[in-house]
Amino acid sequence: TSTSTSTRPVAFPCQVPNNALLYGIAASSAGASVVQFSFNGASWSSSTVGPIIHPNIAVSSSNPNGMAFDTVSGLIFFATFGGNRNSSLYSFNVNTAAIVQYGVLGGQAGSGAFRDGSFWYIEQRRDTLHRVYLDVTRQVVVNDTIIVNVTGGAKQLDFGDMDFGLDGRLYWLARVTVGTAGTEVGREFGAYDLNTNTYTVVNALGVGSNYGQLALGANGVFYNSNGGLLTSIASNGGISATLATTAAVTDLASVICPFVVTTTSTSTST
Repeated sequence: TSTSTSTRPVAFPCQVPNNALLYGIAASSAGASVVQFSFNGASWSSSTVGPIIHPNIAVSSSNPNGMAFDTVSGLIFFATFGGNRNSSLYSFNVNTAAIVQYGVLGGQAGSGAFRDGSFWYIEQRRDTLHRVYLDVTRQVVVNDTIIVNVTGGAKQLDFGDMDFGLDGRLYWLARVTVGTAGTEVGREFGAYDLNTNTYTVVNALGVGSNYGQLALGANGVFYNSNGGLLTSIASNGGISATLATTAAVTDLASVICPFVVTTTSTSTST
């Protein structure tokens, strides 16, 4: 009798090769809403999911912000943004538009991504990566932990947006700024590998360039939204021609599982 065991990676069902589904926050002083952008392999379409209305959220052209989608709970998470205050984290139910306040974060979140049951953000005008542990059942922030300075403390990043890639690395679009006033000196498409603790500048562009909000499509393509112009970003950081004109958004979120699980199968022969 012999027994053999094999292990294989299995893509999550929300990875669809020729499609993309993104969420965004369209915000102005008149109000805010969650919007959806979808690509069917041939063309883009957009729709409004629901309004963002909560007594503790003072909506502006940059608030709310820091958006991420949890494919397990089906909840969108976003953060308040503005002033010198730490952000508060909220959830948004895409089916009911119900909003729940989870708690206050340890810093200000102008970016957001979701992975391994946690909300992640890089603190505004710093380079500190935070992992926020959540209890979705009790609807609370359990802990906000600083993981690493992604540039080794060398840069001050002003977001922009971030998301995890299919390779497991964290990617971001950010303005590189200096001083307490946040004077922009350039923009970058950066990456950080949490396994090897390696920071990489994938591409650096000049002041005011077309790097804005970032999300990964289920087709494995990174998308960038800046001023309502939706583009894609190549692996070298190059920006495509405009793919669609949409509502301007403060942040984008992927509707995708940007990693794979592993299954193990065992067979026995006699």
